[in-house]
Amino acid sequence: MMIKVERLYSSFEEEQSIALLTDWLKRHPEDESFRMRRAQMYMVATKFPEAVADYQIGTKSKLESIAYGSQWGLGEAYEKMGKDLEADKAYRAAMPMMEKSPLGLTKLCARARKRGDAKAILLLTDKLIAIDFYEGHLQKAEAFAMLKETQKAIAEYSLLISTMSKRFEHMQTGTKEAYRAAKSLKRALDGRAACYEQLKKHDLAEKDRDAHRRMDRQVFDNTPFRKN
Repeated sequence: MMIKVERLYSSFEEEQSIALLTDWLKRHPEDESFRMRRAQMYMVATKFPEAVADYQIGTKSKLESIAYGSQWGLGEAYEKMGKDLEADKAYRAAMPMMEKSPLGLTKLCARARKRGDAKAILLLTDKLIAIDFYEGHLQKAEAFAMLKETQKAIAEYSLLISTMSKRFEHMQTGTKEAYRAAKSLKRALDGRAACYEQLKKHDLAEKDRDAHRRMDRQVFDNTPFRKN
């Protein structure tokens, strides 16, 4: 049963996954991790009230990871439903734990980006850089770009491209590690190219776009588990 749920969940067959998860939870209502998974699947299926119900149960968990994860999920569900006040309350309650993890900080940056609040992202990036150097500097570069501080954005992107390129040289092509590194490197190249275009440095922008295309050929065309 659990293996079957795992396979469906990973393949995002929504209705079948929800049905299996529901059946499992009827017999194991104390299984908090599977309740979280059902809430996430409800989100994928755009069944937001159902997701809210599961997340609300999860917020009462004694496990911090479940409680805060559910609190953040609750915020996302309310936001999708257009209930902004409830969403803000849920997000604020999740903040203490979210600020302790790279994923949490990245989610907070994404939320700030939705609000167009680049200054909030910059405040978060120092914490993020301390635990995830690459993602932190990417977020910082993108925040500077949002603020139209193009030269600062280019400096951040250039630092990343230099360090990540050296790191990537020592990775084995076709691995998940190489794939993740290449995704981040492409993101930095795209960001810097956009900055160069703003400065009308079209030749430099084209060099970055060409490097992006080489990454596609070198990594993504040879990565069996992912093409995008």
